[in-house]
Amino acid sequence: MGKKQDVLAKIFRHCQQRGDFVFDNDLVYDDIEADAKQYMPRRTKITEQYTIDSREINVTNLQMEIDAVLELDNAVTIVEGKNGFHDDFAVYQLFHPYLYFDHFRRRGTLDIKTIQCCYLQRRKRKDVSTLRLHLYRFYERDLSSIELVRKREYVLERRDPL
Repeated sequence: MGKKQDVLAKIFRHCQQRGDFVFDNDLVYDDIEADAKQYMPRRTKITEQYTIDSREINVTNLQMEIDAVLELDNAVTIVEGKNGFHDDFAVYQLFHPYLYFDHFRRRGTLDIKTIQCCYLQRRKRKDVSTLRLHLYRFYERDLSSIELVRKREYVLERRDPL
């Protein structure tokens, strides 16, 4: 497992242990009792057609990596994780996985009502990890249709056992 996947796995374990953390409720699903299914990293390919600012784009066997996926009540959240803080990011890293799940939604293969994307950044210094999460949605099959839904920052400190 790579460093990025290791970070995501640790965060998901933290979610499961505490039951009151970021992914299962506050940022993504607005439900403190939510218990989302978690799917870890995978690579896949898509053949799709979409637009960027009204320009038609066709891709064939485009390989992508999906860092993690959460699913709850027919809502899918795609997670892209990065180590360190960055001022910008490559939107396609969220958009291509969005297209992947939209493909199944449009064909009726999966009963998905909502697809959202979470861009997670983590900075670790000594025993403190700072997480920045940005939740996005695409409202069309157009890369430029990305919209920020909300964002949060969390500071996690390691505590010695009592």
